[in-house]
Amino acid sequence: MVIANMDFDSFFRNKIENMLITASWVEPVQHMLNLKAVSQVWGDKPEWYIWLAHAPGVYALVLEDAETVKTEDTTLCMGHFAIKCYPYVDDGIFTAFSSQEQEMAASDLFDETHTPRLEVRERIPETFFAVGSISIILDEAETIALFTVDSLDALRLCVHSASEGQWPSSANTVSEGIIRNVPGWHISYPLFDRLIGLYSFQFRQPPVFIGATRSPGFEYLVNAEQNMECRSCIATQQLAASLLFFKTSPVTNLVDTLWREPLGPEEKIMFMRYLPSSFNNQLNLECPQEVPINALWWKLANTELKSELSSTCGCCNHPHDTCSAS
Repeated sequence: MVIANMDFDSFFRNKIENMLITASWVEPVQHMLNLKAVSQVWGDKPEWYIWLAHAPGVYALVLEDAETVKTEDTTLCMGHFAIKCYPYVDDGIFTAFSSQEQEMAASDLFDETHTPRLEVRERIPETFFAVGSISIILDEAETIALFTVDSLDALRLCVHSASEGQWPSSANTVSEGIIRNVPGWHISYPLFDRLIGLYSFQFRQPPVFIGATRSPGFEYLVNAEQNMECRSCIATQQLAASLLFFKTSPVTNLVDTLWREPLGPEEKIMFMRYLPSSFNNQLNLECPQEVPINALWWKLANTELKSELSSTCGCCNHPHDTCSAS
Protein backbone atom coordinates (compact mmCIF):
# COMPACT_ATOMS: atom_id res chain seq x y z
CA MET A 1 0.00 0.00 0.00
CA VAL A 2 1.37 3.43 -0.98
CA ILE A 3 0.04 6.56 0.69
CA ALA A 4 0.45 9.53 -1.64
CA ASN A 5 -0.41 13.12 -0.74
CA MET A 6 -1.98 11.94 2.51
CA ASP A 7 -4.15 14.49 4.29
CA PHE A 8 -3.17 13.44 7.81
CA ASP A 9 -5.48 15.95 9.51
CA SER A 10 -8.53 14.54 7.74
CA PHE A 11 -7.36 10.95 8.21
CA PHE A 12 -6.95 11.19 11.98
CA ARG A 13 -9.92 13.51 12.46
CA ASN A 14 -12.14 10.94 10.77
CA LYS A 15 -10.64 8.01 12.68
CA ILE A 16 -11.04 9.68 16.08
CA GLU A 17 -14.50 10.98 15.23
CA ASN A 18 -15.60 7.51 14.13
CA MET A 19 -14.32 6.01 17.36
CA LEU A 20 -16.13 8.59 19.46
CA ILE A 21 -19.39 8.44 17.53
CA THR A 22 -19.40 4.63 17.35
CA ALA A 23 -18.32 3.99 20.88
CA SER A 24 -18.72 6.83 23.32
CA TRP A 25 -22.34 7.85 23.07
CA VAL A 26 -23.86 4.62 24.21
CA GLU A 27 -25.01 5.30 27.74
CA PRO A 28 -23.86 2.00 29.32
CA VAL A 29 -20.41 2.48 27.76
CA GLN A 30 -20.24 5.99 29.16
CA HIS A 31 -21.00 4.68 32.64
CA MET A 32 -18.50 1.84 32.34
CA LEU A 33 -15.72 4.26 31.36
CA ASN A 34 -16.82 7.19 33.58
CA LEU A 35 -17.01 9.22 30.37
CA LYS A 36 -19.11 12.35 30.86
CA ALA A 37 -18.77 14.21 27.55
CA VAL A 38 -16.64 14.79 24.47
CA SER A 39 -16.57 17.83 22.20
CA GLN A 40 -14.76 18.51 18.96
CA VAL A 41 -12.80 21.77 19.04
CA TRP A 42 -13.03 23.83 15.88
CA GLY A 43 -9.56 25.15 15.08
CA ASP A 44 -6.47 24.75 12.92
CA LYS A 45 -5.69 21.29 14.30
CA PRO A 46 -7.87 18.25 14.99
CA GLU A 47 -8.64 18.55 18.69
CA TRP A 48 -11.16 17.24 21.22
CA TYR A 49 -12.12 18.07 24.78
CA ILE A 50 -12.89 15.09 26.99
CA TRP A 51 -14.62 15.16 30.36
CA LEU A 52 -14.07 12.16 32.66
CA ALA A 53 -15.68 11.59 36.03
CA HIS A 54 -13.25 11.79 38.97
CA ALA A 55 -10.56 13.40 36.76
CA PRO A 56 -8.42 16.31 38.00
CA GLY A 57 -9.52 18.48 35.08
CA VAL A 58 -10.77 18.58 31.50
CA TYR A 59 -8.59 16.82 28.95
CA ALA A 60 -7.66 18.08 25.50
CA LEU A 61 -6.36 15.69 22.84
CA VAL A 62 -4.57 17.59 20.05
CA LEU A 63 -3.04 16.23 16.85
CA GLU A 64 0.39 17.89 16.63
CA ASP A 65 1.89 16.13 13.59
CA ALA A 66 1.83 12.88 11.65
CA GLU A 67 3.96 10.67 9.44
CA THR A 68 3.95 7.34 7.61
CA VAL A 69 5.39 4.11 9.02
CA LYS A 70 6.34 1.35 6.62
CA THR A 71 6.27 -2.36 7.34
CA GLU A 72 7.01 -5.27 5.02
CA ASP A 73 3.35 -5.56 4.09
CA THR A 74 1.87 -2.07 4.24
CA THR A 75 2.29 1.62 4.98
CA LEU A 76 0.65 2.94 8.12
CA CYS A 77 -0.22 6.41 9.38
CA MET A 78 1.18 7.56 12.72
CA GLY A 79 -0.38 10.52 14.51
CA HIS A 80 1.32 12.31 17.41
CA PHE A 81 -1.17 13.81 19.87
CA ALA A 82 -0.51 16.14 22.80
CA ILE A 83 -2.45 15.55 26.01
CA LYS A 84 -3.42 18.65 27.94
CA CYS A 85 -5.26 18.88 31.23
CA TYR A 86 -7.06 22.02 32.38
CA PRO A 87 -7.08 21.41 36.15
CA TYR A 88 -10.06 22.12 38.35
CA VAL A 89 -9.32 24.80 40.92
CA ASP A 90 -10.56 22.64 43.79
CA ASP A 91 -8.54 19.54 42.80
CA GLY A 92 -5.40 18.67 44.75
CA ILE A 93 -3.31 18.58 41.55
CA PHE A 94 -4.14 22.24 40.78
CA THR A 95 -1.18 23.59 42.78
CA ALA A 96 1.25 21.29 40.94
CA PHE A 97 0.83 23.48 37.85
CA SER A 98 2.79 26.71 37.49
CA SER A 99 1.38 29.90 38.96
CA GLN A 100 0.74 31.23 35.45
CA GLU A 101 -1.26 28.14 34.54
CA GLN A 102 -3.19 28.40 37.79
CA GLU A 103 -4.04 32.04 37.16
CA MET A 104 -5.27 31.27 33.65
CA ALA A 105 -7.35 28.26 34.72
CA ALA A 106 -9.06 30.38 37.40
CA SER A 107 -9.65 33.38 35.12
CA ASP A 108 -12.40 34.37 32.71
CA LEU A 109 -10.29 32.95 29.86
CA PHE A 110 -12.18 29.73 30.69
CA ASP A 111 -15.94 29.31 30.38
CA GLU A 112 -18.44 27.31 32.41
CA THR A 113 -17.28 24.04 30.79
CA HIS A 114 -13.81 24.73 32.23
CA THR A 115 -12.25 24.90 28.77
CA PRO A 116 -10.68 27.93 27.08
CA ARG A 117 -13.09 30.37 25.46
CA LEU A 118 -12.86 30.10 21.70
CA GLU A 119 -12.09 33.80 21.20
CA VAL A 120 -9.11 33.82 23.62
CA ARG A 121 -7.53 30.42 22.99
CA GLU A 122 -4.55 32.02 21.22
CA ARG A 123 -3.64 33.82 24.46
CA ILE A 124 -2.75 30.53 26.14
CA PRO A 125 0.83 29.45 25.33
CA GLU A 126 0.97 26.14 23.48
CA THR A 127 3.15 24.51 26.15
CA PHE A 128 0.78 25.38 29.01
CA PHE A 129 -1.26 22.55 30.56
CA ALA A 130 0.67 19.85 28.65
CA VAL A 131 0.83 16.59 30.63
CA GLY A 132 1.83 13.89 28.14
CA SER A 133 1.47 12.55 24.62
CA ILE A 134 -0.28 9.75 22.76
CA SER A 135 0.73 8.29 19.41
CA ILE A 136 -1.65 6.23 17.29
CA ILE A 137 -0.58 4.04 14.36
CA LEU A 138 -3.39 2.94 12.04
CA ASP A 139 -3.95 1.51 8.60
CA GLU A 140 -6.81 2.70 6.40
CA ALA A 141 -8.80 -0.50 6.91
CA GLU A 142 -8.14 -0.46 10.69
CA THR A 143 -6.89 -4.02 10.82
CA ILE A 144 -3.87 -2.74 12.81
CA ALA A 145 -3.80 -0.16 15.60
CA LEU A 146 -1.00 0.64 18.04
CA PHE A 147 -1.72 3.14 20.83
CA THR A 148 1.18 4.52 22.91
CA VAL A 149 1.07 6.91 25.87
CA ASP A 150 4.22 8.71 27.02
CA SER A 151 4.88 11.04 29.94
CA LEU A 152 7.05 11.67 32.98
CA ASP A 153 6.09 10.82 36.52
CA ALA A 154 6.93 14.47 37.30
CA LEU A 155 6.94 17.27 34.73
CA ARG A 156 9.25 19.74 36.40
CA LEU A 157 10.04 23.37 35.64
CA CYS A 158 12.64 24.86 37.95
CA VAL A 159 14.10 28.31 38.54
CA HIS A 160 17.86 28.72 38.26
CA SER A 161 19.98 31.84 38.65
CA ALA A 162 22.46 30.78 35.97
CA SER A 163 23.33 33.31 33.31
CA GLU A 164 23.24 32.38 29.63
CA GLY A 165 25.70 29.57 28.94
CA GLN A 166 26.15 28.70 32.63
CA TRP A 167 23.50 26.05 33.11
CA PRO A 168 24.32 23.25 35.56
CA SER A 169 25.23 20.16 33.57
CA SER A 170 24.82 17.56 36.29
CA ALA A 171 21.51 15.88 36.93
CA ASN A 172 22.56 15.69 40.59
CA THR A 173 22.57 19.48 40.95
CA VAL A 174 19.72 20.55 43.20
CA SER A 175 17.34 22.98 41.55
CA GLU A 176 16.82 26.28 43.34
CA GLY A 177 13.07 26.32 43.08
CA ILE A 178 10.44 24.08 41.51
CA ILE A 179 7.67 26.16 39.94
CA ARG A 180 5.88 23.31 38.13
CA ASN A 181 5.81 19.69 39.29
CA VAL A 182 2.89 18.02 37.49
CA PRO A 183 2.38 14.21 37.81
CA GLY A 184 2.12 13.76 34.06
CA TRP A 185 1.88 9.97 33.98
CA HIS A 186 -0.70 9.88 36.76
CA ILE A 187 -2.90 12.29 34.77
CA SER A 188 -2.26 10.90 31.27
CA TYR A 189 -2.75 7.16 31.79
CA PRO A 190 -6.46 7.30 32.79
CA LEU A 191 -7.29 9.09 29.52
CA PHE A 192 -5.25 6.51 27.61
CA ASP A 193 -7.10 3.73 29.43
CA ARG A 194 -10.47 5.20 28.35
CA LEU A 195 -9.34 5.50 24.73
CA ILE A 196 -8.27 1.85 24.74
CA GLY A 197 -11.69 0.93 26.10
CA LEU A 198 -13.44 2.95 23.41
CA TYR A 199 -11.33 1.43 20.67
CA SER A 200 -11.91 -2.09 22.00
CA PHE A 201 -15.63 -1.41 21.71
CA GLN A 202 -15.30 -0.16 18.13
CA PHE A 203 -12.72 -2.76 17.04
CA ARG A 204 -14.84 -5.58 18.49
CA GLN A 205 -11.69 -7.23 19.86
CA PRO A 206 -9.51 -6.58 22.91
CA PRO A 207 -5.84 -5.64 22.49
CA VAL A 208 -3.49 -8.53 21.72
CA PHE A 209 -0.27 -7.09 23.19
CA ILE A 210 0.90 -4.67 25.87
CA GLY A 211 4.41 -3.40 26.46
CA ALA A 212 5.84 -0.73 28.76
CA THR A 213 9.22 0.97 29.04
CA ARG A 214 11.06 3.17 31.49
CA SER A 215 13.85 5.65 30.71
CA PRO A 216 15.74 8.44 32.53
CA GLY A 217 13.75 11.60 33.08
CA PHE A 218 14.48 15.26 32.54
CA GLU A 219 13.40 18.69 33.70
CA TYR A 220 13.39 22.24 32.38
CA LEU A 221 15.30 25.11 33.95
CA VAL A 222 14.39 28.78 33.48
CA ASN A 223 16.60 31.72 34.45
CA ALA A 224 15.93 35.37 35.21
CA GLU A 225 16.02 36.25 31.51
CA GLN A 226 13.26 33.64 30.90
CA ASN A 227 15.64 31.48 28.86
CA MET A 228 14.94 27.79 29.14
CA GLU A 229 17.18 24.74 29.15
CA CYS A 230 16.40 21.03 29.34
CA ARG A 231 18.64 18.72 31.38
CA SER A 232 18.55 15.16 32.67
CA CYS A 233 17.11 14.71 36.15
CA ILE A 234 17.54 11.73 38.46
CA ALA A 235 14.41 12.73 40.38
CA THR A 236 12.14 11.91 37.43
CA GLN A 237 11.53 8.99 35.07
CA GLN A 238 9.89 8.78 31.68
CA LEU A 239 7.30 6.05 31.15
CA ALA A 240 5.64 4.72 28.01
CA ALA A 241 3.00 2.03 27.45
CA SER A 242 1.77 0.58 24.17
CA LEU A 243 -1.24 -1.55 23.30
CA LEU A 244 -1.64 -3.33 19.96
CA PHE A 245 -4.85 -4.30 18.20
CA PHE A 246 -4.57 -6.74 15.28
CA LYS A 247 -7.23 -8.63 13.34
CA THR A 248 -5.08 -11.59 12.32
CA SER A 249 -2.20 -13.65 13.73
CA PRO A 250 0.61 -14.19 14.46
CA VAL A 251 1.53 -10.82 15.97
CA THR A 252 5.18 -11.38 16.92
CA ASN A 253 6.67 -9.81 13.79
CA LEU A 254 4.35 -6.83 14.06
CA VAL A 255 5.31 -6.27 17.71
CA ASP A 256 8.98 -6.33 16.72
CA THR A 257 8.46 -3.91 13.82
CA LEU A 258 6.15 -1.39 15.45
CA TRP A 259 7.19 -1.56 19.11
CA ARG A 260 10.48 -3.27 19.94
CA GLU A 261 12.70 -2.07 17.08
CA PRO A 262 11.84 1.67 17.44
CA LEU A 263 12.78 1.70 21.16
CA GLY A 264 15.56 4.12 22.04
CA PRO A 265 18.87 3.01 23.60
CA GLU A 266 17.87 4.32 27.05
CA GLU A 267 14.40 2.74 27.05
CA LYS A 268 14.35 -0.29 29.30
CA ILE A 269 11.49 -2.74 28.95
CA MET A 270 9.48 -2.89 32.19
CA PHE A 271 7.29 -5.71 30.92
CA MET A 272 5.72 -7.04 27.73
CA ARG A 273 2.90 -9.52 27.36
CA TYR A 274 0.80 -11.09 24.63
CA LEU A 275 -2.77 -10.80 25.78
CA PRO A 276 -5.47 -13.50 25.68
CA SER A 277 -8.68 -13.17 23.69
CA SER A 278 -10.78 -13.57 26.83
CA PHE A 279 -10.34 -12.34 30.39
CA ASN A 280 -11.17 -13.74 33.79
CA ASN A 281 -9.90 -13.09 37.29
CA GLN A 282 -7.86 -16.27 37.30
CA LEU A 283 -5.62 -15.15 34.43
CA ASN A 284 -2.12 -14.24 35.53
CA LEU A 285 -1.81 -10.76 34.05
CA GLU A 286 0.45 -9.18 36.62
CA CYS A 287 1.79 -5.81 35.54
CA PRO A 288 3.57 -2.82 37.07
CA GLN A 289 1.45 -0.58 39.26
CA GLU A 290 2.02 2.31 36.84
CA VAL A 291 0.54 0.35 33.91
CA PRO A 292 -2.64 -1.40 35.06
CA ILE A 293 -4.42 -3.80 32.70
CA ASN A 294 -8.15 -3.11 32.65
CA ALA A 295 -10.67 -5.96 32.39
CA LEU A 296 -13.06 -3.49 30.76
CA TRP A 297 -11.02 -3.70 27.54
CA TRP A 298 -12.29 -7.28 27.16
CA LYS A 299 -15.79 -6.56 28.41
CA LEU A 300 -16.28 -3.65 26.00
CA ALA A 301 -14.95 -5.68 23.07
CA ASN A 302 -17.78 -8.15 23.63
CA THR A 303 -20.54 -5.64 24.42
CA GLU A 304 -23.34 -5.50 21.84
CA LEU A 305 -24.77 -1.99 22.09
CA LYS A 306 -25.63 0.69 19.56
CA SER A 307 -25.14 4.44 19.71
CA GLU A 308 -28.28 6.57 19.77
CA LEU A 309 -26.56 9.89 19.08
CA SER A 310 -24.59 11.10 16.11
CA SER A 311 -22.84 14.22 17.40
CA THR A 312 -19.41 13.91 18.97
CA CYS A 313 -20.38 16.20 21.83
CA GLY A 314 -23.43 14.09 22.60
CA CYS A 315 -25.66 17.13 22.88
CA CYS A 316 -28.87 17.57 20.89
CA ASN A 317 -29.15 20.70 18.70
CA HIS A 318 -25.80 21.93 20.01
CA PRO A 319 -24.46 24.87 17.93
CA HIS A 320 -21.28 25.74 19.79
CA ASP A 321 -17.70 24.51 19.67
CA THR A 322 -17.87 23.00 23.13
CA CYS A 323 -20.64 21.31 25.03
CA SER A 324 -22.06 22.41 28.35
CA ALA A 325 -20.76 19.46 30.33
CA SER A 326 -19.73 20.33 33.82
